Amino acid sequence: MFGAQMLVPADMLASKQGRNFLWLSNNANTSMASICLYTINTADFKEQRDSIMQRNIPGEWKGSFMQTTRIDEVVVSKRGAKTVRGLWEMNSDAMGGPFVAYIPSPGSRSILVAEAFVFAPESKKRNIVRRLEAAIYTLKQSTKHDTK
Repeated sequence: MFGAQMLVPADMLASKQGRNFLWLSNNANTSMASICLYTINTADFKEQRDSIMQRNIPGEWKGSFMQTTRIDEVVVSKRGAKTVRGLWEMNSDAMGGPFVAYIPSPGSRSILVAEAFVFAPESKKRNIVRRLEAAIYTLKQSTKHDTK
């Protein structure tokens, strides 16, 4: 779909596809782990993330949707790749958790983002997030493919 390759955990069996958006999930009742791939441009990451998630990940209740609560850390590598860490929540619902987004090659017109997020109430999330983060770091983009 994006002209990219990524190693995905074997338990990610559920998926939803949208316009320039792919959501993979283990769809578990407890400790739900998800990976999303989507494209943004060079404008504000948080604003674009919120717009994409609102459009593609609706909540259980009418009018509820995923949004960014806060961005805690942005790390830029020597090669220019960005890792963004923060918290998400469902607007008008009692759901939320950590997310980590990996942007391997910022600066082009259409930027591919690989993001992992977790919903695991009353559970430790660190190991789940680390496993998903390891998966999104395997993202390799083709230089020939336009994600338009």
